[in-house]
Amino acid sequence: MSGTVYLVPNLLGTVAPEDVLPARTIAIARGLAHWIVETPKPARAFLKSLAPQRPIAELAIAEIGEHPDAERLRTLLAPAHAGADLGVLSDAGCPGIADPGAAL
Repeated sequence: MSGTVYLVPNLLGTVAPEDVLPARTIAIARGLAHWIVETPKPARAFLKSLAPQRPIAELAIAEIGEHPDAERLRTLLAPAHAGADLGVLSDAGCPGIADPGAAL
């Protein structure tokens, strides 16, 4: 069985996640162990603001890269194909619109 790929919106400014994100989104994101991100440093900062269930250092955070090829996309999605849920996170806003995550 395949895992679920969640598109998790990032914050657009300095604000508490609880003030702008639905509680269910925060709850799901807190439990994810696998992440595909645009840039790791801002992604870690955002994830830290969510108070994840695991330490940030234990999360699998993979950078998508600017122009991922098909093989890179397969590698990034491997945890989902193996049954793990994973999150996709852009530097700002909703992933998959006008960023490298759109290829996923």
